[in-house]
Amino acid sequence: MDPFKGELKKKHHFYVGILALLLVFVLIWKTATALWVLVALTLFGLWMVIDDLYQHWIQTRKDPTYRSPVNRLYRKLFGKLHVKIAEWIEDKLGLPH
Repeated sequence: MDPFKGELKKKHHFYVGILALLLVFVLIWKTATALWVLVALTLFGLWMVIDDLYQHWIQTRKDPTYRSPVNRLYRKLFGKLHVKIAEWIEDKLGLPH
């Protein structure tokens, strides 16, 4: 199985996690943000990244149709909006999708 075909190559909520982690660094440098906000954003960002990596690990090794809990929640709340946002980010970064 080629892990770079179809849905398997996409990192939809991985990007959300990375953006949350980057926001933590910006807040640390630029503001006096409360520590609990920084910790919460860091944990949220790590959760998004780990969840997306786990989803794609399962998809490439066991079940190509597997959807992580976060992915299922995104689809329920936002439909395919997160896919469109991820494709926009990939376009801006020059990544294939």
